[in-house]
Amino acid sequence: MKPKIVMTGATHGFGFEAALCLAASAGTLILMVRTPERGYSLANRLTGEHPDLKVDLIPGDLSNPGSVHTFVETVKERYPRVDALVNNAGAVFSSNQADAEGLSLNRRVNFLAPAQICLRLRPVLPPGAVVVNTGSIGEYKGEFAADALEAGSLNHADYPQAKRAFLMFTLAMSRRWAADGIRVRAFHPKMVVPANRAPSWVLKLLRGTAFQSTQAAGASLAAIIMDPGTAPYQTVGRKSAIPSRGARVEADQDRVFAYVESLTASKFLST
Repeated sequence: MKPKIVMTGATHGFGFEAALCLAASAGTLILMVRTPERGYSLANRLTGEHPDLKVDLIPGDLSNPGSVHTFVETVKERYPRVDALVNNAGAVFSSNQADAEGLSLNRRVNFLAPAQICLRLRPVLPPGAVVVNTGSIGEYKGEFAADALEAGSLNHADYPQAKRAFLMFTLAMSRRWAADGIRVRAFHPKMVVPANRAPSWVLKLLRGTAFQSTQAAGASLAAIIMDPGTAPYQTVGRKSAIPSRGARVEADQDRVFAYVESLTASKFLST
């Protein structure tokens, strides 16, 4: 039976390319869409090329806790079993941009919302299911400390802090959920250069190391979803990736996971 795959961030960038790759193998693509027009355009293309594919567009906005809650509950109501969950959406905001609750949009969109989607959709993930969370080269920059997260001093977290926290959460989840047969992977897309932007000669020299095309990144993401392998952190070409020094300590990873878990238990997408 072809898999049912839940995915965020599929309407543009390398997430779009990943969706194109997955369409041939998936039975159902369940996509969170923030912009309906982009969602309909993608769905029409996918089903036009693959008539047997079902594409279910569910509205959702990671910056809005209520919207994310509705998305999760809709998925659970429609699909008692999901074979793969892909948290690929993300965005870079200025440090002073916040949501209605005063929480940094960087922290909300790039860390808390996708992390709590994982925990809330855990009941529909059977043994053998795959979870892939997209990271960023940004996690190698800046500073992050688990005690600062617990103290609430990251309310205006920048993008690198949020991405590092999400990676640490994912690595802890990979260890914890392995006992239940759920394979959790973090994906590092390197620095992605859109195909319509001709890279400079410097980028051409670096292509294959620091820089990748949207097609290469999307194909790699799709490959990990369909065959996650054994490495918990992978990059383009299915190669193992190395977390930044600040993200490697398992005890700190567990603290980040416990922090998200405690929020999820008390109030969905609480700050």
